[in-house]
Amino acid sequence: MFRIYAKLVKNNKVVSDYVYSLTSDFTIHDFFEYLQEICANLDIPTPIILTKHVKNFLLFDNTIFTQDDFVESFPYDKLVIEIFK
Repeated sequence: MFRIYAKLVKNNKVVSDYVYSLTSDFTIHDFFEYLQEICANLDIPTPIILTKHVKNFLLFDNTIFTQDDFVESFPYDKLVIEIFK
C-alpha cells in the first residue's frame, strides 16, 4: 500500500490536507492521475507538472506546486505533496 499526503498552505499554515491511498504499487507514469485525484478531493485545479516536480518527488519524496504552476486561479501559497510514511 502506498499513500501520498497533500496539504494546502496559506500564510505558512496548513488550511487543508488529504491522504491519497493506492492499493497498487506506485508508478511515476500514473503521477498525473494521482495528482488529478488529489486535486479533485481538495477542490482545486490540477497544476502543470514540470520535470522538476517529478525529480523532486522521486529524489526527495516530496514536491511543491506554487501559484506559478497553475493555469487557473489558485488561492493558496502552495500545494505540497509527499510520500506518507
